[in-house]
Amino acid sequence: MVAAGAIVTKDVPAYTIVAGNPARMIKRRFSEAVTNRLAALAWWDWDHEALRKALPDFRKLAVEDFLAKYESAALSGRPSTQRRSAAS
Repeated sequence: MVAAGAIVTKDVPAYTIVAGNPARMIKRRFSEAVTNRLAALAWWDWDHEALRKALPDFRKLAVEDFLAKYESAALSGRPSTQRRSAAS
């Protein structure tokens, strides 16, 4: 997350809040372990239908609960976490 007016001059780690000129790290949104789990889940690669179905969970579940639900779905091969193809 980048604060309004921040000047970003280098890469910002995922799920990190930065602000200022030049932008400096304010805090991490999640622990490194949670960030790694989110990266492994790669929810941004899910097809549009899977994202629509997961939207209520994005909104209401705590990040750890969301990960627990969808990591187990990915492990079981359920279609709720199908990734979109390059053509999507």
